[in-house]
Amino acid sequence: SKGIKITSSDSKVFKIGKVTTTTEGSEYSAAVTAVSTGTAVITITAPGEINATKTITVTVVSKTPSYTSKNVTYDLNGLPVDLGITVGNGMTYTTALSTDTTKYDTTHFTLSTDGILTANTGDYLPKAGSKYTIGVVCTVTDSIANTSAVTTLEFVVKVVETKVSAGSVKVTQTDKLNLWYKNQSTTLVFSSSKNRISSVVLDQSTTDKTFGEYYNYTQTEDCGVVTVTITAKDTATTKYKKLAFNVFFADKSATYSVTKNVTLKVENKKPSIKLSSKAVTAYTNGASDAGLIIRVTSAADLTDSAVTFVNKSKGTQSGYVVDYSTLNNGYNYITINKTGSHVATNGYLKFTDDTWSDAIYLPFAVKVNTKSKAEATGLKLSKSSVTLNKTADADAAVIYATDNGGAAVDVTVASVAGKSSSGLIVEALNDGTGAISVSFNGTAVETGSYKYTVTRTVGTKTINKALTVKVIDKAASKSVSAKLSGTIDVYDKTNTYVTVTPKVSGYTGTVTSIELVNDSNSTYAYNQFTTDGTIDADGKAKIYAKDSYTLYAKTKYKMALQYTITNDLGESFTVTTSDITITPKAVTPKFVWASKTVTIDSSSSSPSASVVVTAQVKKSGQEIAISGMTQSTLTDLFTTTYDEDSNTMTITMKEGAAVKKGKTYTIKYNVSSSGKPSTTTTYKVKIAK
Repeated sequence: SKGIKITSSDSKVFKIGKVTTTTEGSEYSAAVTAVSTGTAVITITAPGEINATKTITVTVVSKTPSYTSKNVTYDLNGLPVDLGITVGNGMTYTTALSTDTTKYDTTHFTLSTDGILTANTGDYLPKAGSKYTIGVVCTVTDSIANTSAVTTLEFVVKVVETKVSAGSVKVTQTDKLNLWYKNQSTTLVFSSSKNRISSVVLDQSTTDKTFGEYYNYTQTEDCGVVTVTITAKDTATTKYKKLAFNVFFADKSATYSVTKNVTLKVENKKPSIKLSSKAVTAYTNGASDAGLIIRVTSAADLTDSAVTFVNKSKGTQSGYVVDYSTLNNGYNYITINKTGSHVATNGYLKFTDDTWSDAIYLPFAVKVNTKSKAEATGLKLSKSSVTLNKTADADAAVIYATDNGGAAVDVTVASVAGKSSSGLIVEALNDGTGAISVSFNGTAVETGSYKYTVTRTVGTKTINKALTVKVIDKAASKSVSAKLSGTIDVYDKTNTYVTVTPKVSGYTGTVTSIELVNDSNSTYAYNQFTTDGTIDADGKAKIYAKDSYTLYAKTKYKMALQYTITNDLGESFTVTTSDITITPKAVTPKFVWASKTVTIDSSSSSPSASVVVTAQVKKSGQEIAISGMTQSTLTDLFTTTYDEDSNTMTITMKEGAAVKKGKTYTIKYNVSSSGKPSTTTTYKVKIAK
């Protein structure tokens, strides 16, 4: 036996006695003793010429079951409680409540064969604030030796009744519900910083009228956050907007809920529609069948809308029909044609659309003149003088010509001898609206005043009006800038954005779209952001962060904005702002674990435990996809793997790790997510006694 060594990696689990040999010296042996449960590595070393080493891994198990803690807390509003009973490798167990009434409570609980404790109901409902001692008869079977052992475990059950505050439930409405439009939807996001929400149910008893008469709703649940989609019916009004929901929780009993009151954000905002004139004049003598034309402007899409002429009582107006169309220069026009005799009428132009909940009525009148249109006297211009800025891109103006009765008339325009005006275009559109357009033609033009004569021919008579076009050059007065509001959360790029309000001075026209462009130092930061370029009805646009790029909080990202400005003639040009700066923020995500801790049995042949984890945006409750979790502490005791598909983190105790039974360890993790900066979180692991 000289030189032969037999050692144990853990003498507290497996103890090695003295090595002995036979007389011939051909066999060696040593007494071994199993001291306690656990795993040890036995190493046999033969030195010298042989120089051989052999290792054997030995696991010591026990038929005595272990459990997390003798003291158990049972929440009457919570889920059944797992007593945390574990047995060694190769062992199975079943449990039942002890019937010994002299030592244990036998009436207030029910126990499943796998150690799940459930409170009884009715007369045997346990009382909150009380403690009950129960005996658990645990039968452990060794499947290899086919033997069993019975042990009675004692647990002290403390009964509580915890309630969830309605204030801890947060409800966020994504968009205001505009009831002017049919079938409009909005979403309510229910989330809680303390409990995982499983579902919500509308409480009809405390809701304005009957919710089902005015709205439909559906819901989806994802990682403890419930999203309710509410769709308005045609009968919905802004009057009925107070709702109440019963909120149920994944970590509470199926019958427990709290009531959350919600006031829907609703409005009834119709689109703005403007007419070039609130009245037209019909002539009964001569060529009186020509249509009466009015120009329509609106930020809304009126392509599929219909227009009719109605009387003061909003009933059908006889004698006239309306044709709504788009004419040569892209503007929308209404043409009113008579079907019988002209009648002076005060009424409304009624706009309808299949997507609207109601019609829009604009006051409108038809005036009757017994003369022919050619006989109507007079000529009026909406402006006798206009000013164009030489350095204002695509600067233009529109003037309207009418007779003395306010009806649009056709005219001709001619320049007056004097200063050359070849750099200007002044022409009558003759489209039925009396419009005269004034603009630059792209060639050089001097500053100063240019005279024109606007002529209307009535039979053999001509009527003239003077028109002056002033050309100025005030480049210094032009400016473009932007007012920014709102902040982008690097963890919630979907629901957070920066609102842009364009500021323009010295240019003729309005901003119709925006585009992100490079900043003055060419940092190309603008590539990390996006905008659809649309200017909404309030004259604002939104900038979002792209999902494909990782943004960092408190970092300044510079870019510029390119505005498209459109003038009265429909002509467009672009201008660029000076650099703007977007500085994102970071609201640390909330981590939601399927259980607050996991328990690892160190005596198991495979000492590990798994838990499902998700990350959520604190404000909206939207899930953040975790791409990886890297363990940064206690790496000498545990290893961690993360499965992205199932959101499951598995913690495994290292072989030979010096852990203490009954102790709880806190592990820190670095969490990564695609397109978002990394963050940290911690999780607790308890070693079973």
